[in-house]
Amino acid sequence: MTNFNFDILQNKENSSYRFSVQSRQKIFEKVTSFSDFKTSDDSYLSLRDEQWFNIKPAILSGPYLNEVAQHKAFSRLKYRVPEITISHYSDASVLPHYIIVTQNGEISQDSYEEYTIKEDESWYSEIDAFTEGEERFCIPRIKASPHWREGNVFDFSYAQGLPVEEIDKPTLYLMAWHHNNVSHWFLDLFSRMWGKHFIPVKDLKVIVPSPLHPYMRECLHLYGFSDADIIEARKDRVYKFRQLYSVSRLASQYNFISPECTRFYDFMKNHIRSFKASSNKRIYVSRRDTTKRMCVNEEELENRLKGKGFEIVQTTPLNLQQRIELFSGADVVVGSCGAGMFHSLFMPENSKVFVTGTPAMNKNSCAFNYIGTQKSQDVHIFSGRNIDNKNITTDNWELDIDSCLDAIDSALLY
Repeated sequence: MTNFNFDILQNKENSSYRFSVQSRQKIFEKVTSFSDFKTSDDSYLSLRDEQWFNIKPAILSGPYLNEVAQHKAFSRLKYRVPEITISHYSDASVLPHYIIVTQNGEISQDSYEEYTIKEDESWYSEIDAFTEGEERFCIPRIKASPHWREGNVFDFSYAQGLPVEEIDKPTLYLMAWHHNNVSHWFLDLFSRMWGKHFIPVKDLKVIVPSPLHPYMRECLHLYGFSDADIIEARKDRVYKFRQLYSVSRLASQYNFISPECTRFYDFMKNHIRSFKASSNKRIYVSRRDTTKRMCVNEEELENRLKGKGFEIVQTTPLNLQQRIELFSGADVVVGSCGAGMFHSLFMPENSKVFVTGTPAMNKNSCAFNYIGTQKSQDVHIFSGRNIDNKNITTDNWELDIDSCLDAIDSALLY
């Protein structure tokens, strides 16, 4: 193996290895048809223009709503779904932490979430923003990267000198900072498989983050990738690709959900042999198999919901087909704000989703609202009480069971 060297890529000496992210429009040729990918080097094709969607409001209830009701994610009236593109790279490298570097040493926008603008409200931050041309942009979740320094500037010195593994076979890039649960996998990563049929090369490898959970591997198998075709990206090396393809995001979990994303998961059922939607119309998604962020009186809620015809399920033991069939048949799903509830992507149109959680955690429930917007679902959000007040992502909490059941009964009426 050779070793990765930024200096050689850029034909200059650079001792800091601080680089700005470059937008597609700055570093790519824009082509007009899929066949152009075969004759061009780095290029991109627009699959559809930017769109705006009016948000179908969520129904908020529960005794602890002040904080969640004031959160910008719930005060938005609409959201923007950026232009959807497919990018083609020649001789590109992928660094640890999922960064795409072009053959000229430029850091590509495809490494990150789609840029936000001021009108995106809850995800735009002027403190973290940068200027490109005459516009101001921000990269969502930018501070989650340990290599971020300011604006759109990152320090990639960690990659200098790492061994390089060369991949000759054309490869689909399916990476993101977050991938390790259902919500991030289905929204941030796998939905982009929607763009696979636009790629002019049909025999592909795919590069994904490591490790993969079994249902993730099942997803890839469903779309024709054998284990030999799956590259689980290691953090101790750089991968260099002769041909690399990337589909831009169809969803950004707490920022937008596109109709392409929800349609993809409706269509995904057609890939499952002998698919049959479950006959269970009412489901409660239990978190009692978790070791953190537990609802301390969840068992009482489950027992009382059984009397209302709810089946109590835990998604962790289920394989991919079982998950999809279960949620595809459900008219009503109730559960705590968490990854398992994102199987609502497979529910029918005009169904109902009822999400519980602490006010702070329920800020993230706006994502169910955005899914509901595209699927014409009624989304109900009920807030309980944080009993730890230490860390909003791991704190335990409890529900006012009677109030919660009243809210569920009201949801079932309409």
